[in-house]
Amino acid sequence: MAKIAIETKGHGIPEVMESIHLHGGRIRGRVGFIKAIVSSITIGSGGSGGIFAPSLFIGAMLGGAFGIVLNYLFPEIVQFPMAYALVGMGALFAGAAFAPLTCIIMIPEMTGNYFLIPAMMAACVSSYLVASLISRESIYTLKLVRRGVAIDVDHVLSEVKVKDIMTKKIDSVDEEMSVSELIKKVLKEGHTGYPVIKNNELTGIVTFRDLSEADMNDKVKDICTREVFTINPNDSAQKAVRMLFEGVLVD
Repeated sequence: MAKIAIETKGHGIPEVMESIHLHGGRIRGRVGFIKAIVSSITIGSGGSGGIFAPSLFIGAMLGGAFGIVLNYLFPEIVQFPMAYALVGMGALFAGAAFAPLTCIIMIPEMTGNYFLIPAMMAACVSSYLVASLISRESIYTLKLVRRGVAIDVDHVLSEVKVKDIMTKKIDSVDEEMSVSELIKKVLKEGHTGYPVIKNNELTGIVTFRDLSEADMNDKVKDICTREVFTINPNDSAQKAVRMLFEGVLVD
């Protein structure tokens, strides 16, 4: 392969920068296709090879080749094939890694061409949307999924118990505490909410919002919320997260 296109050896970033800065983005189109084949064989066979740099290389080669074709067909409209090489870099990696925002910021930073940010945004977002329709996994997570490694957030949280992550020593207030005392406690400790306790049993919860509507002569029991959601320490963290977002108990 290297005899056909010597640029396919290594990660290829120096060749990309040379083509962009010294040759106006003029790149041999076949290099991108050959590099894609070589990288696929290397990574697919378990060989040592990266993903990031080859993706940028392939994207730049194909994007640059596309820009050259457009420049040949419409020279008055497309005057800078280099721009297509840069946008191609970002678009390919954004789709492969499911990282459009990263590419929108990174490629202009790497090359110093910030005028391409609008085009980069359109290309990277489009690439990501198309790639997500083709596969649920990025090029990084696909290998883990094939090995049976669970990377789904819900699955991971379902394996974690609330008792393993909860804070066991918490600050609480007695329901007979006055509002003025509670305000001093909030200002000192900085918490926005406290469990309300009576005889070591949970009777409600009081928050900063409750204080904003309270009278200084009131007691905590007069302003606290009695209906609170609770969860068992043996329940999963997944259930706890859903309760936080939905505000209801989950079966």
